[in-house]
Amino acid sequence: TEGADEAADAETEGADEAADAETEGADEATDAETADEPETEAEADTTESSDITVESLLSDPEVMAQFEEGVASYKEQGMSVAVEAKGNELIVALTITDSSLIQDGAAELLESGLDDAAASFEVLAGSLDQSVGADAGTCAYTVRYLDPDGNVLAERSFTAK
Repeated sequence: TEGADEAADAETEGADEAADAETEGADEATDAETADEPETEAEADTTESSDITVESLLSDPEVMAQFEEGVASYKEQGMSVAVEAKGNELIVALTITDSSLIQDGAAELLESGLDDAAASFEVLAGSLDQSVGADAGTCAYTVRYLDPDGNVLAERSFTAK
């Protein structure tokens, strides 16, 4: 279980680093979105911001690259990373590629690490809310840990409080 302990500790630290980088990416996405916003109230009335979703934001290759860069630190920890969006949910799937790190109790350690990093993930969800111009709690930031065979070890969804 020593390897699993180290993986869980590294993942919690990685979550904080990813949160910082992803918040910057979400802020830049917000800046990019607001740069295109209308400048007058008359123009604002004809603009429908409700059409903007996390999925539509991440369809922009530059924005997707920023989010992928934000979670790149996980790769250094022996995990592959996949980022996807469905509607207003951002999903970060982390696959532990080294099966020797998955010992008895690894799922519980990963879940504990997610609980410990909840505040960081809630901030990220809040950044997503801002990026799409939605109320707090509209967007979800989901973290999913998988074993090398694709089985879910731990998963949590976070929203802004």
